[in-house]
Amino acid sequence: MFDHDQLLDHLSIGIAVIDRQMKIVFWNRWLAEHSLMASDKMIGRKIDDLFPGLQKAKFAKRAQEVLETGQPIFFSNKKNPHLFSFFSGRSYIEKHLTPMEQTVILSPLCDKDGEPVQVLISIFDISDWISHQNALLKSKEEMEKLSHTDDLTQIPNRRRIMEKLTEDLQTHSRKKRPISLAMLDIDHFKKVNDTFGHQCGDMILH
Repeated sequence: MFDHDQLLDHLSIGIAVIDRQMKIVFWNRWLAEHSLMASDKMIGRKIDDLFPGLQKAKFAKRAQEVLETGQPIFFSNKKNPHLFSFFSGRSYIEKHLTPMEQTVILSPLCDKDGEPVQVLISIFDISDWISHQNALLKSKEEMEKLSHTDDLTQIPNRRRIMEKLTEDLQTHSRKKRPISLAMLDIDHFKKVNDTFGHQCGDMILH
């Protein structure tokens, strides 16, 4: 038979167990490394005293709900992005400390009669996933901007103007608001290009 504690110590997620009094009864190696608090120093201490951010998230209340209902509870990253004050795993590689984006799940641990007696805390570092999603979102926004913007003048191109005109016409039709359209043109600009070259013309437009 293998040692369950040793198995939990080899997981690449945070695993902790607390009792009904919110006291820590298990703290795996991953948590020890990210919290800089040795496992043997954590046993018997109240978890919400060690991490003040838990009080704001009503962690103790949610843990009691798990014990009462026997159902797991999920802490959303959007509402509680840094539930535990850890740094992301990438921080130690890049040597630039950034808060760890987390997903936290509280699950019941039952006795032989099936009664919840302890709470299992699972902490997942999703910093890389969040960073990847943000990069994709930024790329999408940049692509959308490029598709709607003239590269030279950085003003809306014909496609964007037509889209905006369609939107305004729909608003006008729906709300009966006045609408007007003005068009401007630079007279005889071709002479600038013909006389001084297109590079000079581009510099003027830019």
